[in-house]
Amino acid sequence: MNPPESQKHMLSKSTFIRGLQCPKSLWLYKHHYKLRDIISLKQESIFVQGTNIGLLARQLFDGGIDASPPDNFNYLQSVNDTYKYINEEHEVIYEAAFQSKQVLAAIDLLVKRANKWYAFEVKSTTSVKKEHLIDAALQYFIITNCGIELSDFFIIHLNRKYKKNGYLDIHSLFTEKSVLSEILSLQVFIKDTIKQLLNCTQSDLMPSIGIGMHCYQPYPCDFLGTCWKQVPENSIFELCGRGGFSIATELYKKGIKNFENLPEGLELDADQYKQIESYLTNTPIIEKEEIRSFFNSLSYPLHFLHIEEFSTAIPEYDNTSPYQHLPFQYSLLILQETGEIQKFSFISEFGKDPRIQFSSSLLFNIHKSGSIVVYDSNIMQVLKLLIGHFPEFANQLNEFTNRVVDASIPIKNKSYYNSLLKGGYDKNKVIPSFVPQYNYESCKKNFGLEAGQIFINISKQEDDKMKDEIKAKLVEYSNKEAEGIFIIWKGLKDITLN
Repeated sequence: MNPPESQKHMLSKSTFIRGLQCPKSLWLYKHHYKLRDIISLKQESIFVQGTNIGLLARQLFDGGIDASPPDNFNYLQSVNDTYKYINEEHEVIYEAAFQSKQVLAAIDLLVKRANKWYAFEVKSTTSVKKEHLIDAALQYFIITNCGIELSDFFIIHLNRKYKKNGYLDIHSLFTEKSVLSEILSLQVFIKDTIKQLLNCTQSDLMPSIGIGMHCYQPYPCDFLGTCWKQVPENSIFELCGRGGFSIATELYKKGIKNFENLPEGLELDADQYKQIESYLTNTPIIEKEEIRSFFNSLSYPLHFLHIEEFSTAIPEYDNTSPYQHLPFQYSLLILQETGEIQKFSFISEFGKDPRIQFSSSLLFNIHKSGSIVVYDSNIMQVLKLLIGHFPEFANQLNEFTNRVVDASIPIKNKSYYNSLLKGGYDKNKVIPSFVPQYNYESCKKNFGLEAGQIFINISKQEDDKMKDEIKAKLVEYSNKEAEGIFIIWKGLKDITLN
């Protein structure tokens, strides 16, 4: 192995990937780091999850030595430690770090077998992604340029078919795939890109790159607040439908920022024309016959149901798989034809498999007849998994699935559209279009899609008072969601009567 470099790195794997996605993002990261957007709770939990999965995968190769740096500012120590451990003939090194020409790359697991070196990179996904190959190609390039000959390079990822049964079987939980042939074909590309990105970081001029899909793929950029601040409210980027974002990007490049300035003869689909017509005329799109057809499919008593789920990369309960969605909470509003309303709510106990509690409670409270109205819900997939796991509930749950109706359908197909929806059908935009004064957003912004993650996080706390307070807020939020489905149903119904 070549002696380690003494200069601090200019590029790492993460900044290489950032620059490959958008050189402007890399330049901002290096020159105006403080402009980065605040990391969301959801994104932060993804980072923590990835770290934990990497640590767990070390059990595949026990007895290794850890070359991790003491903090993110001392990777040179990690590089020097790796050099030392290789010379001391350690056969398993965790977080082995290498640096060549001021480019740093660390590998999760460096393993020596029969006097040959093998690299293993751990991913928290259930398959190998295209972006993983770029990661691996860069790591291979740096490691081999440091004088280490790699006999093979593997990506370790979670096995989606694994089901926990008793103890956690690490060797069944993970699966490995050799990607050596793929990354060898990328070596010239990696070499050329490194040169371009190093020049970018050292330049005083920010790259002139407009906004577009690269702001979100393959990863959401954390400089959106900087690069998108000139985009006006009610912009062309609210264009709905397939290809809407691409059309909007091309129009924006030509200086067209909103619907008022659309060129004549622009080819759009029917839903996009509806959206634009609604916005320009400030008039809702209402197709009464289509909406009535939806209502004809409903029968009383109506059950307005909202459920919350969580998923974990590492299965916690028997007969669950990586990232399996587990329902832990629901709110239910039942409307009789007489106008009588009943309300029920349930939230699981912390630390217990929520599925049997959830199923028992839900089946107890739902009537044996009447439509079950949800909104853009994952409930059918959840029910299918519950049926497979609890045969004692199978008949009831199967009958349950036949009664589920999605209230988002008239919104999705633009039978009803209001410019307040901004091209989408998010519940938090649909509800104010019917009842502007409804205080829904205050609960939504505190929980929303992160309710499941909050439930997981708080379950690990020891403060019982805090747990009870968070539980109460989760119930309040979920109740608002169920009430919101009712409001959408009533709003659509009132439209058909006017």
